[in-house]
Amino acid sequence: MRRDILLVLCLAAFATSCEFGEIEIPEGEPMVVVHAIIRPDKARQWILVEQTLTGAASAADTLEMVIPGDAPLLPITGAFVSVTNANMPDDPCGETMFSETPIDPELARSLGLYWGPRDCPTMRPGDTLALRIETADGHVVTGRTEVVGVEGMVLRVNGDSIVVPGPPLLFNRDADTLEAEVFPSVGRAIQVEIAHPDSLNALEPVFFMLVDSTAMTVPWDMINFFEEFLEEDEDTTSSDAPSSVFVAGKQHTVTVALMDDNVFDYERTGNMQLSGRGFVNHLVGGIGVFGSLVGEMNDLRVVSTLDDDREGGYRMAGTIQGVPVDISLELYVAAAGEDTTHAAAFVEGDWVLGPLNSSAEGIFTGNALALTIYQIDPTDPESVSAILLSGNTQTSGSFNLEAYDRELTAVGSVTVTRN
Repeated sequence: MRRDILLVLCLAAFATSCEFGEIEIPEGEPMVVVHAIIRPDKARQWILVEQTLTGAASAADTLEMVIPGDAPLLPITGAFVSVTNANMPDDPCGETMFSETPIDPELARSLGLYWGPRDCPTMRPGDTLALRIETADGHVVTGRTEVVGVEGMVLRVNGDSIVVPGPPLLFNRDADTLEAEVFPSVGRAIQVEIAHPDSLNALEPVFFMLVDSTAMTVPWDMINFFEEFLEEDEDTTSSDAPSSVFVAGKQHTVTVALMDDNVFDYERTGNMQLSGRGFVNHLVGGIGVFGSLVGEMNDLRVVSTLDDDREGGYRMAGTIQGVPVDISLELYVAAAGEDTTHAAAFVEGDWVLGPLNSSAEGIFTGNALALTIYQIDPTDPESVSAILLSGNTQTSGSFNLEAYDRELTAVGSVTVTRN
């Protein structure tokens, strides 16, 4: 006890004598950071080369175009970047050189982004690829990876299975389980991502998981754990009940991938901000990843048990913006325990800009429905038509919904009948 009392007294004396002031920490020594995941299932390979943050100003504002992946804050330019197939001395690609100024004008350009030529390096499952990067200031980074290969990928829903890629699978969000399995010739771990397309058909991930196995199961009641992070970024408040990964009435995209040891370690580990420890690094002379991955995508059509009077099939016909429209609607509300004012629907038929086959989202307030249907302009893929349909619904007979454009100007109406 006496020793404890002395310790307390010493700590108190130390605390009262401490004076905290500003300390200027010198800039750190930069390290080369590499992001290179080689995909033999893709015709083009790209490698991102940057350096660790040292306290110096960011160079992010020098970016010229959006690149595939996160924008480098401190890109490294003018580096010598190459990949060689160590098991194929007669490789017709030879030493594959990666360039910041690729010949193909359609490829994204950015400082620190290096593109390889089409179909190079030559890759066969089990081949060892060797990476070498030499920066203008003399840093050298090397790494090796074994090219992964798969004999097949399968998705299963309650006994129904398809080889990926294949036709869309039907999935009931109230009862079904999604199983993904890969059959590797070379490779270590499986990765599964589930995403919803947004109004521009860009995929928004709602589930992402990797396991040290070749199979994974995703149950019907899996929640969207990305939601909390996205809401924090948007400075919004999370609802009490997190939404489900599987939303009835929306087309889902499932990506199944097989990765090597390097990618698996890269994705499953991370470094502590203070100590830098914790990250499993397989590069020499730098940090990051040089690994191999193959993946395939497949559509999942998510439905649910019809347990709400507002759910079911509808037909909408009328005139919007002077154009005759006629579509079928397969509408669902959110799962029990979630916000059941939310609705989603498969829509198919003739719409404002031509044939349409996609999903729509809306909100119910009692029987009053506000549903937005997006359609990409076939003549301008960057332009999207958004039509809001609003009005009171009925569980039988027919009813009308008014149509509005983005400026909430009335542009027509449709007559809706239950199937």
